[in-house]
Amino acid sequence: MILIVIIVIALGAGVALTCRGNTNLHDFDTRATLPVRGLAALLIVLYHVSLNVPESRFLNLFSGTGALLVSIFFFISGYGLMVSYVNKGRDYLNGFLGHRFSKLLPPFLIAAIGYEIYQSTHPDHSTIASITAIAHGGTILPDSWFVITILIYYLLFYLVARLLRTPVKIVIGLWLTSAAYIALLYFLGWEQYWYITVCVFNFGTTYALLEDKIKDFFAAHRGALPCVAVLTSILIVACYMISVTMPIFYLLPLIIVFAIYAMGTLQSRVLAFLGTISYEIYIMQCIWRHKLFATADIHWSVYLLATLAMTIFTAWLLHRVCKAHIIPTHGKEKE
Repeated sequence: MILIVIIVIALGAGVALTCRGNTNLHDFDTRATLPVRGLAALLIVLYHVSLNVPESRFLNLFSGTGALLVSIFFFISGYGLMVSYVNKGRDYLNGFLGHRFSKLLPPFLIAAIGYEIYQSTHPDHSTIASITAIAHGGTILPDSWFVITILIYYLLFYLVARLLRTPVKIVIGLWLTSAAYIALLYFLGWEQYWYITVCVFNFGTTYALLEDKIKDFFAAHRGALPCVAVLTSILIVACYMISVTMPIFYLLPLIIVFAIYAMGTLQSRVLAFLGTISYEIYIMQCIWRHKLFATADIHWSVYLLATLAMTIFTAWLLHRVCKAHIIPTHGKEKE
């Protein structure tokens, strides 16, 4: 968590220094978010590895960052869907589920089925028990709750958009359905991580509707963006100091947006590459951080490097295999 605070302070300071005498705002678009997704995916791997190696002072820097990093993905997803809907109208919903699920489901199913086949070779493993555990918040693929949740939210977005049509009504509908979704999971007794950050998706859709007015305000008032960015940074640090985490889920994506407005896209081919396979990285790290930790008594640094190497390689391979079987779509989306 302390690492997130350091990053937030750096972003706030960067916005303040960059905006002096400059009112030109960069776009928060796919090109800008790609390196952000890559960095977040990399940090998520480090967070999960830190859970297995609590004795490492270096990895302790990443403890408590998991939910915060996931909130970034939720925000970008919700924001991207709403911007695309506003730009394209109801035509955006034509083939929506087929297009989205054809990109998200194959990597997940390949990894989940492959993992379950591997697990079934162990004499003490029960496939039936793995399947029935789903009803109690379990997953066949370890730590894959985010994948399942984002699939659910894409479906919710589609259904709400079909029913309510106008962007404002869609946003309201998503907040209401999220309340019902959270209440259901709470009633079922599922773990808190299933629902604690999901409303950040709705926050992303809400921000998408307000973005033009917000950017116009920043452009008209030269000192507004640095002041708001610094204030956001201070609020995040204050929340951290008093151990109040919930507001940070919403403030962290905001400070990233403000930083991109001011400083533009983070120029990094490595992070951009990781961003293109960030979804597959999340899927594959679930497997490797468990398997490598369970099968070898090695130093934590070797364990970390091996997990990163195997995760990135197999994520890239999974991305290539699945991409080869997806029919290309025309047009570009701001996501």
